[in-house]
Amino acid sequence: MELHRFDGNHNQNTEDNYIKWLNEHPDGFVLNFRKDTEGKGSKSTERFARLHSASCKRLYSGQAAKSSTPFTGKMYAKLVSDSFEELDDEGCEILGLDSIKKCPCLA
Repeated sequence: MELHRFDGNHNQNTEDNYIKWLNEHPDGFVLNFRKDTEGKGSKSTERFARLHSASCKRLYSGQAAKSSTPFTGKMYAKLVSDSFEELDDEGCEILGLDSIKKCPCLA
């Protein structure tokens, strides 16, 4: 499986590419996390990081109308994969956590 990162720093056209990935992988998974918590393994990292299904409605918020890069710009990044296990393992590694909270969409 492949992991893709969308964060506005590493990819050009990151918003369009992220939306395209979601549309092409409706059964995939998304790790949403704050960029400033990456690698820290802190309470803040734990609090803001969440694993979602690619079709989760919680990934879409009211901020979309307020920003030109609402999903991958500013504070947040997305790591995506078709494999939940791969995403969970890599997410724990890059965030410095033992586990990542799951959104209710994965319950």
